[in-house]
Amino acid sequence: MAHAKLAEAGASHGDMLAFQANITTEDGTPGTLNGLLITVDIADGTLDPLEERIGQLVFDFGNGDSVLAAGQSVYPGTEHEMSADAPQRRAVIGGTGIYMGARGQITTTRNTDGSYEHMFELMD
Repeated sequence: MAHAKLAEAGASHGDMLAFQANITTEDGTPGTLNGLLITVDIADGTLDPLEERIGQLVFDFGNGDSVLAAGQSVYPGTEHEMSADAPQRRAVIGGTGIYMGARGQITTTRNTDGSYEHMFELMD
C-alpha cells in the first residue's frame, strides 16, 4: 500500500492511496485486486468524523478476465482502512474476458480480523 501526498501535510483533498492484494474466489480461483483511492472529503473531527474517497478497483483473475468497480467509500477519520463490519457498495462498471460487459454492484466488508470480503452481484 502506498499513500501519496499531493498537497499539504496531514489529510488533504486529492490524497491518493494505491494498493494491491491477493484475492481468492469461493471456488479457489486466485487473483489480484489493484485499487486507487482519492480523498475528496476530509474529516474535521467535530461535525464530520468521516473521510470520503472515490476509488477504482480492478479484480484481475488472470487470462484477461477482470472486473472493474468504481464508486465512493467512507472511512473513519483519516484511517487507511474501512471500519469493520460496515459494508460499502460500489458499482461494477465493466469487465474483460468472461466478464466483458459486466454490470451490477459489489459490496465490500472489512472483517474484524482485518481481512476483506467482496460480494459481487452481476446483472444478466
